[in-house]
Amino acid sequence: MRDGERVRLLEQCDWRSSIVEYLRSDSDGDFYRFVGRRGDVETALSGTELLGRAGAQIGPLRQSAPGGSTVALAMSAGADFFIMLTACLLGGYTVLPLPAPGPGPTQRRLESALKVARPAILVVDAKRSEQGRELALRHEIATVFQVREGQTELEIGAPAEVAVLQPTSGTGGDAKIAMITGENILANAQFVLRECNVGPGDRVLNWLPHYHDMGLFGTFLVPLVRQLRIVQMAPLTFIQRPRRWLQALSDYRANISGTPAFGLELCLEATAAEDLGDFDLSAMKAMYCGSEPIPHDLIDRFARAMAPTGLNPDSIFASYGMSEATLYIAGKPSPQGDPSVGIYHDGKHKVAIVDPAQPIFLEGGEEGEIAFCGPSQFRGYLGRSHDDLLFEDANGDQWFRTGDLGRFRGERLIVTGRKKDILIVNGVNIAPNEIEEVAASVDKRLAPMGAAAFHVGSIDDLQTVLLIETRRSGKDALGAKLEQAMVKRVESETGLTLSRVLVLPPGSLPRTTSGKIRRAVARSRFEAGEFGAEA
Repeated sequence: MRDGERVRLLEQCDWRSSIVEYLRSDSDGDFYRFVGRRGDVETALSGTELLGRAGAQIGPLRQSAPGGSTVALAMSAGADFFIMLTACLLGGYTVLPLPAPGPGPTQRRLESALKVARPAILVVDAKRSEQGRELALRHEIATVFQVREGQTELEIGAPAEVAVLQPTSGTGGDAKIAMITGENILANAQFVLRECNVGPGDRVLNWLPHYHDMGLFGTFLVPLVRQLRIVQMAPLTFIQRPRRWLQALSDYRANISGTPAFGLELCLEATAAEDLGDFDLSAMKAMYCGSEPIPHDLIDRFARAMAPTGLNPDSIFASYGMSEATLYIAGKPSPQGDPSVGIYHDGKHKVAIVDPAQPIFLEGGEEGEIAFCGPSQFRGYLGRSHDDLLFEDANGDQWFRTGDLGRFRGERLIVTGRKKDILIVNGVNIAPNEIEEVAASVDKRLAPMGAAAFHVGSIDDLQTVLLIETRRSGKDALGAKLEQAMVKRVESETGLTLSRVLVLPPGSLPRTTSGKIRRAVARSRFEAGEFGAEA
């Protein structure tokens, strides 16, 4: 079936029926593979096996909660997560993808999302059943569920009004959760279909977290709609040894894969002294780099380093997206080494630069706030309004303000920064208050509400600074050892390395009239040396 014919078919029928039809036609065991740390296949599923395993979950789910209910998948990466995801989507449940219970910031995000979403069912790995029961008790969740064995004929349920509740990567405090519909998923998958030059039977390989938008939609939902084959690795498999990603791309002849910018950098560091001639990346059609600012020379350096592998340098490109757009907003193959984002106009999805303070479109390369509109735009945030982020143009199109700053260079988008103070940690957005709270937990004399964490420097040398007040005077008594302890604690719990920590007397930081810390002003004062240190 040609791409155009497939798109028309999907537009004319329930997109889930098309997925079932595709999976039923695949019985050779090559549809899904989960690759372990040694590069071996730990789990393999054909399309028919995935349907059967998913079908075996739907009956027990329906005994626990009616269709349309929210099911939280707090699970590790692997086949069981994919089975439950498929069961929920095809069975008519709303999916809330979450990390498995564990220490550190992921647990805080998990708890925050459960508090806001209030799911009817919580699914956890069998080895975490006790943690699951504790979570269910704290959040008044009626049912704790583990994946069932066996296979059963799958019956498609009535579609849930919202297909996915996606916690946004920048969430801090109470979770901000984007409501994604089935129509959003279909529209975004078709958009990616047109952009990435991949087709049925091509293979996607992904190591990104399965609960993050890039991992969830890039690894599972787009491939299901696009009829791609899937190879999945756990994030830790890549982080511990980035070479494993390159090896898997070669071994499985992957055609599409993605990574934040730090992933390319890790690969370059890990393979700097190696002969890469044994890798064969010639099958790669689209290697997208997104989720964080991209240093100006990174794509070019990676392309040159990977030349011995046969990787087509034009297959590597910058991309831009967010949960509020389902995933993908822009990005297409670019002139070799260009870190800007290519814009594709399909007549439905649009990107613009607008005045951050008013709904006025900016022209001629002027910097402003990035906005988008189109059928991939999410329905809204669960339990909170987003009207202040929307505006309507003269044609009746509804635009969403992203909070990111950028400008156009011809038909390309240059993302220049963030309107707010979100910090970027290994491709994941983290609210400053999360860093500040972790640091303050080192000593009760520190004031978590009297702190400011921010980035300084250029995109190629981005550093993170923490200014934090004591609850009372006595900065000298706390000393350098406490500053070192904060650096260690923050790095351990968040993965972020603080370049500079300054402990300040109470009242040192600028505040609004309501007492909130003005981080942008604090950053400017730090750079001017007003806190007794040179930037």
